[in-house]
Amino acid sequence: MEEITEFLKQEWLLPAHTCLTYTVMAFSIGNGLRRVMDFTMTDENRKMKVNEFISVMVMCCCVYQEAAVCKYYGHVAMFIAILIHQRLVQVTSQGGAANSCIILEECIKEKLVKSDVVHLGLLHYSGALFAVIYADLVWLSVYQWTGLAVHSQKCLYQETVELPIAGLVQFIGGFLCRTMLNNMASESRQKWIPFVYATLCTTSHYIIGVSGIHPMPAATMLGNCMLIQELSAIKYVLIYCGCLTAGWLSSAFVSDTLHIKSIWRQKFEAEEANLRALESPESPPMRWVGRGNQRRRVPVVDRRRRR
Repeated sequence: MEEITEFLKQEWLLPAHTCLTYTVMAFSIGNGLRRVMDFTMTDENRKMKVNEFISVMVMCCCVYQEAAVCKYYGHVAMFIAILIHQRLVQVTSQGGAANSCIILEECIKEKLVKSDVVHLGLLHYSGALFAVIYADLVWLSVYQWTGLAVHSQKCLYQETVELPIAGLVQFIGGFLCRTMLNNMASESRQKWIPFVYATLCTTSHYIIGVSGIHPMPAATMLGNCMLIQELSAIKYVLIYCGCLTAGWLSSAFVSDTLHIKSIWRQKFEAEEANLRALESPESPPMRWVGRGNQRRRVPVVDRRRRR
């Protein structure tokens, strides 16, 4: 036991302890906020929107921890960190924090309630930008409670290739992301979705120096980079949002049907089904007539109406 304790105290493992504590605190606080939401809110639609904001914020704040893991331990460790975070998001978010490209495609195909479209855009971007503050608060809490700290980069737009190549990588990543996610709509395959994000984000970081692939974590990176890089906003719009979305929609053009559904599309389809049920006329009462092979069901005729 003492040997294990001494091993865990080695200096090269201290960043791992810090990052692990960061993950535990980030998701624990997020779950605590959801508990407060459940106790204080009764309107289900409002609870869904608050949960969407919390889920996006928690998911996006993880990009700084993943960058720190990559800095200290390399891309294999980064892959594991992204895999863990995406799985935790999948388990704790109650269906929230869906890829914004899914929301966009559902909006284009009119598979969302119109009043939800603008709200979702605001919730996603406000959650992504507030994640910058949330990440700083979590890092500060980790340091105050444990005395552990890591040297993490403020701006994560650190491209190692020319910007056109970065845009091409994001385009291909968006195309592959939509293609693979669309084949994982069944409940038995959804457990592989974190693996898809971990593979694509780590590959993107290895090639161009920025993970990208997901519009909202890329928007979180923009929050700090705007204070350091003059053209960071244009870079986000053109590369990490524009090229990525173009790749996603190109996949939608090749394979028109979107099998994977956000909780907002499920809500829309449930409301549509309820409306159709209310509008459809009630089926008339039936009765059995005839004998043997001629026995069949026919509508009951109201004789008073016939007269």
